[in-house]
Amino acid sequence: MIIKRDIDFIKCYFEDQSGLLGGNADEAILPENQEEAVEILKDHSSKSKPITISGGGTGVTGARIPFSGSILGTDSLNKIINIDKENMFATLEPGVRLSELQQELYRDKLTYLPDPTEPNAFLGGTVSTNASGAKGFKYGPTRNYIKRLKVALSTGDVLDIERGKIFIKKGVIFSLPLKNKEIKIKMPSYSMPAIKNSAGYYIKDNMDLVDLFIGQEGTLGLILEVDVMLGKKPESIMSFFSFFSSEQDALSFIQEAVRKTYFLLNTWIQTP
Repeated sequence: MIIKRDIDFIKCYFEDQSGLLGGNADEAILPENQEEAVEILKDHSSKSKPITISGGGTGVTGARIPFSGSILGTDSLNKIINIDKENMFATLEPGVRLSELQQELYRDKLTYLPDPTEPNAFLGGTVSTNASGAKGFKYGPTRNYIKRLKVALSTGDVLDIERGKIFIKKGVIFSLPLKNKEIKIKMPSYSMPAIKNSAGYYIKDNMDLVDLFIGQEGTLGLILEVDVMLGKKPESIMSFFSFFSSEQDALSFIQEAVRKTYFLLNTWIQTP
């Protein structure tokens, strides 16, 4: 692993695209494999020392900005472990940039369908924020494409969770078996609003455990490995502007387009 304490090196981890100021840390630790990342978490947990997980720095909410302790940078956890063209999924480490993934997939006329907005973002960051992009109207957010997560908890315990294997209910206490122990977790009991929402942990009745770790902003664990579902790359995408005499005409057009075609990726309505 690489440990840096030189302020000229680590200060780049004190900021993201939010413009927020005031970040500080004692050191930046860059694990070069998953085992080192787990050991870093174990060490900090045993010493009760704060640690902030850092992705690509493309976020706009200040989530990666540290305010004490250490930084765990996922820059070197960047392997494209496997692309299964037959079963249409890829296994990836969190430091893989979206642009690198798409470039690799395009060679086989494949694509990662949610295609979050920032191509330089790390995959782990997009999972931790449940990111979406310009094609979200058609394909939805990141959550819809996660098959499996390998997550290291703050204690260094590692969970390997496949979608469809473990289900939990909101408001109840459930037992999570780890390698040498069992922990009990009380699930939140609030209800998610019936609109697009990124606040708080994702929760609903009989939800998949995988979904708890999607959109959790690194507060529940460090994502070590992700299986994402893939799709066929469209032959072409056309963008256009249309002008309507009323908002209702615009909405009617969208409804008709959704009914008649599979290829409406995104919409934007501007009213006077």
